[in-house]
Amino acid sequence: MHDRATDWRDRAACKTDPDRMFPDNNSAGIDQARQVCRSCPVWRQCLRDALAVGDNEYGIRGGMTPGERRAVAKQMAVGIRVTVAPPKTAKPPMPRPTSIREAVERRTIATGDGHLQWQGGATVQFAGRAYTSWQAAFIAGHGRAPVGPVTRTCDRECVLAEHLADAVLRGDRAAS
Repeated sequence: MHDRATDWRDRAACKTDPDRMFPDNNSAGIDQARQVCRSCPVWRQCLRDALAVGDNEYGIRGGMTPGERRAVAKQMAVGIRVTVAPPKTAKPPMPRPTSIREAVERRTIATGDGHLQWQGGATVQFAGRAYTSWQAAFIAGHGRAPVGPVTRTCDRECVLAEHLADAVLRGDRAAS
């Protein structure tokens, strides 16, 4: 067995699970390997080493696939200066909201003057149903489904539950 001097490889984030860096053509595996590279303190040295020794056939090194490393090596061979960084992976999708209240909170912003502005799409999908922004905000704020159409009681584009009324609340107001 050949002992080598301590070098950058001893600080590599992948040294505890090197097999993870050889994901074949599995896109999820490639993304996981790239995440390891992004957290690695020596990814630059790893990429430089791969390019210097021509390791462009297998595995993720310095956050790049073999094809990406070959393209960089080709550019460098003709004198093109290349700036590289570990490629970013797509953001994982946000987990589904666990309540209609959470769905509304993700899509609203307080205006600072007593109103709540909707920032999302026209409808909210939750538990297999589609709700308008007013319906979703009403349910989140009043804790019950609206009876009849939901209307605003303020003159702003607002979804604050206290500024939304259904037939029951409008009837209560008329009775007062």
